[in-house]
Amino acid sequence: MEQPEMEQKQGQLPEKNSDLTPEKTVSEGAFSLQDITAIRQALQASEVQGDVADNEPTMVRKTVNGKAEDIKVSGFKEGAPLQEEEEPEGKRGIGCFGSFLYVFLILAVSLVISYVVIVLGNDMFALVKGDEQIVVNIPEEATDRQIADILEDAGVIRFAWFFDMYTQMRNNSGKYESGDFELNPSMNYVEIMTVLKRIDNSMETIRLTFPEGYTTDDIIEVFLANGMGTKEGFVKAINEAPYDYDFVKALDASPKAGRTYRLDGYLFPDTYDFYKNESEESIIKRFLANFNRKFSASLRARCQELNMTVDEVLIVASLVQQEAAIISEFETVSSVFHNRLSSSSFKKLESCATVLYAMDTRKAVLSWEDTKFESPYNTYLYEGLTPGPIANPGLDAIFAALYPADTDYYYFVATGDGGSLFAKTRKEHLSNIEKAGSLKGTGSGSWSEE
Repeated sequence: MEQPEMEQKQGQLPEKNSDLTPEKTVSEGAFSLQDITAIRQALQASEVQGDVADNEPTMVRKTVNGKAEDIKVSGFKEGAPLQEEEEPEGKRGIGCFGSFLYVFLILAVSLVISYVVIVLGNDMFALVKGDEQIVVNIPEEATDRQIADILEDAGVIRFAWFFDMYTQMRNNSGKYESGDFELNPSMNYVEIMTVLKRIDNSMETIRLTFPEGYTTDDIIEVFLANGMGTKEGFVKAINEAPYDYDFVKALDASPKAGRTYRLDGYLFPDTYDFYKNESEESIIKRFLANFNRKFSASLRARCQELNMTVDEVLIVASLVQQEAAIISEFETVSSVFHNRLSSSSFKKLESCATVLYAMDTRKAVLSWEDTKFESPYNTYLYEGLTPGPIANPGLDAIFAALYPADTDYYYFVATGDGGSLFAKTRKEHLSNIEKAGSLKGTGSGSWSEE
């Protein structure tokens, strides 16, 4: 009867070879007695064959949970623990940096995506946007993208490309009507689309033309004559309503005492289409938007070259507009005012047009007594420029104010045919007054006093 084999003690080598070869692996961690025995036998077999030298790394395999894993072991000697070959420090460092970079990129991309979603969502749903009535005109046969661009330019939306994309998603392509529409930035995309598709939304419009040189009161009277707004409503819109333009902010920052209307000079003369029931503030905003477009960056730069504010240029332009009847003489008339402003001898502009404005009259000829009319606008009494423009000048007068002719003239007087006679000295001016038979111009007060 065969004797049962004694149990192997821990650390003893088995008598029989395992089928584990040097190419088979053992995973890092605790090893069982059977694992150690098999590894030692495999390594001893390799040494006999000359395949493995002392302390040389050897590939061994261990099956863990039914899965074979390969590792390198080295420094194995009889009775010594197995050692897994360590990964070089450089590789471990690169791994840590790579992990950090990966996390950083994930966070950065997440923040960017979140910001874009918030901004686009605010535009689409009008969560935090302004509240003002804006009238837009949609031309006939305008494309979806052109309509989106119009809405963006008008300030109704912020992202034309996104509105255009949303139009396609909602199957509204080609469904928008042409005409004038009253919109509001507080409307969300769906509300805007609904308004643009509503044929009966187009309101009755009226086209009005305002000539160069109209005063602010003249402009208000045109609207009242056409049944639009009230005098009080226009005065409030002109003097008190906030407008997001740098030139208006400059006026508010330095108000001038005695100024008739805050926005005198800025109601740009042109032809406009208005809604019959449009609010006074919306109407004034149209004038200001037009002025903002016409008074370009190059013109503003020219103001700085002359060391003048926009308002000062408009005051000179309004004087030119009211004094000169012929556009070809605008620059020469402008030179007279510029020469007087820069002269130490001529403290006053002595413009008849300023007296007429102060008196609110259209008299053909001023008397000596008229030149004594008490008003800060009377340049026969007060030095320098008037508190504000005396009219709303056109682009020709504005250019003349910015680019006066190079002359030595300090006087001019209007002739009966619409032209003017210019003079360098008072004596020449008095002679021109006799020739013209007119007192309209500059320096007429000094002639009348004699």
